[in-house]
Amino acid sequence: MKSDSQIEGLRKDILRREVIQRIPEVVDTSLPSNAKVIVVSTGDSDLLNLGGRQAWHFPQTEDGVYAGYYPAERTEAIAHLEALRTKRRNFLFLPSTALWWLEHYAEFKQHLESHHRLLVRQEDRCLIFALHRLKLDQSCAVVQGSGGRAVFWLKHSGMMVERMNKREQLCVL
Repeated sequence: MKSDSQIEGLRKDILRREVIQRIPEVVDTSLPSNAKVIVVSTGDSDLLNLGGRQAWHFPQTEDGVYAGYYPAERTEAIAHLEALRTKRRNFLFLPSTALWWLEHYAEFKQHLESHHRLLVRQEDRCLIFALHRLKLDQSCAVVQGSGGRAVFWLKHSGMMVERMNKREQLCVL
C-alpha cells in the first residue's frame, strides 16, 4: 500500500503530464513561431518544448539554465524578469503548475498586470504574458473597433493586438 506522500507525488506527476500534453495547442494558437519565451519552472525540460520556439527556464543562471532555486524576494523576481526582457525574451509562460507564483509573489503579480499584457488565460493550462510592444505595419488588419479602441490581427503570427497611441505603438492583447 502506498503512503500519503507517495500518492501525493503520483498525483502531482499525473497533473504535470496533463499540463505538458495540453500546452502545445495553446502555444501554437497564441504565439508566433519565432517567439522567445521564458517559462516559470522547476527545471523541467519538458516545459521548454514549445513547438520549436526558443524557451528558457525562469529563474535561470547567466547561462540560461534553471537556477535551481526560486527568488528569495518578490523584488528579485521582478528584477530577474525585467533583466531577461531586455535580452529580448518577449513572453512569460506560467504553466498551471506554477500559478502559485502569483499568490506567493504578490508584487510580481502586480508588476505583470500593470506593466505587461496578459495574452492567454487558461488556468487549467497556463497564463502567457507578452513582455514587449509591437509596431503597426502592413502585416496588420483592423478586425474590431469600439469606444475609440482599435484591435488588429497580426496576419503573420495570428496574435491580437490593441492600438495604444497615435504613434501606432501596439501591445499584445
